[in-house]
Amino acid sequence: MPTPYSVQRMMPLGKSRTQCRQFRLHSSQPPPDLSRLREEMIARKLPFITDFMTPVPARLLKTTLVDFIPYPNIQVNHANKLAIGYHLVYFPPQTRLSSLYADGTDPLHSPGPPFTRRMWAGGNMKFLKPLKVDLSAFHLNEKIIDVQFKGEADKQKIFVTIERAIHQGNIPKKLTTDTDAHILETRNIVFMREDSQSPSGGSSQLPARLLTPTKPPDYSIRVIPTPALLFRFSALTFNAHAIHLDKKFCQGIEGHRNLLVHGPLTLVLMLEVLKLFLAKTDASKPTARPVESIRAVEYRNLAPLYAEEEMKICVRRKTQETNAGSFDIWIEGKEGGYAVKGIVRTSIEVPHEKDAKQPSYFDEGVGRDKEIIESRDIDPNSPVVEIATRDPTIPEDEEASVGETSTGDEKIQEKNDLEDGVDEDHAPYFQR
Repeated sequence: MPTPYSVQRMMPLGKSRTQCRQFRLHSSQPPPDLSRLREEMIARKLPFITDFMTPVPARLLKTTLVDFIPYPNIQVNHANKLAIGYHLVYFPPQTRLSSLYADGTDPLHSPGPPFTRRMWAGGNMKFLKPLKVDLSAFHLNEKIIDVQFKGEADKQKIFVTIERAIHQGNIPKKLTTDTDAHILETRNIVFMREDSQSPSGGSSQLPARLLTPTKPPDYSIRVIPTPALLFRFSALTFNAHAIHLDKKFCQGIEGHRNLLVHGPLTLVLMLEVLKLFLAKTDASKPTARPVESIRAVEYRNLAPLYAEEEMKICVRRKTQETNAGSFDIWIEGKEGGYAVKGIVRTSIEVPHEKDAKQPSYFDEGVGRDKEIIESRDIDPNSPVVEIATRDPTIPEDEEASVGETSTGDEKIQEKNDLEDGVDEDHAPYFQR
């Protein structure tokens, strides 16, 4: 019996079949003219989005995460700065239901059939100025800056690079410098062909080479994402993609064993765990202590993460200098290898004595967190929290086990491709 996801997209009332682009998940359309497609996508005008910065989305996100992240008892930050990473639940795509594809994805960045399987490969963010949650208007400029074609025949992929800039004030036609923006973001999205040879176009297989960390984290927590968590994040981001919502679709059409965790959600979780580590580190310092702030993050999705399966979210300090630092952040999946891997850059500043106070990492833009978070400190003995101990006098390059290993004990030369650019050709799998 044909699955409902293999039929044409439903047409809106009042529109003919020719007016509404037909779509099949298992498309048999001829290959497009790739050079012309690239020109069309780069020239594509994407919608300009204005969002009024109310605290509601941030508060709802915090309310959702509080059962998964062991937040400490915190005070209210009256500056109303939006927490790092929380902009991901603002500026949602404003796409009509009648314009969505059958799997719930929007066509804004899509090359169109037959490249209909959307995956989130990774990206980077620069946090230049804080977003104020004070009902002011912020604007999102978005454009496709690059389109690359890789692979051959049924294995062909289209890599779409999207640049996003969030800014305040008058609406400029073009941002002239980085300083015009509050947040600069790049997203790398991959579109793959549907496999018409298979009853399910997806792949539930693990990567051929599962990379596993060889250095222990300084701090980690274990989380089991639930279908309700995925539903709420889908709702907050206005994302109707069925791989996060419909288990039968994931198994019957895409070939996965359960709902897939959102790429942006894993990024939010990693940043929240890093904030926990920073808050824990700062708690033992004197009043006028240096404050370490997240300034940039770069990340890559390597393997799928599923609902109802444990993931381990990890943080390890990489460097620390007088005015800057860096962290390795990653998530290990059920099988123990990297599912997501990233690098965070920080700045370190010593506040003026009159401004010295407990730095706030969690309560920005969410009102009074005591209404959300019960009075509970991080318990080092909790089974969900793991704190590794290592000798800080030993430099990173003198530690045992340099680089990464595969599950086949194959040694791989350490090369931080997150610093030199993401190598999508060799990524074993992209999380959607």
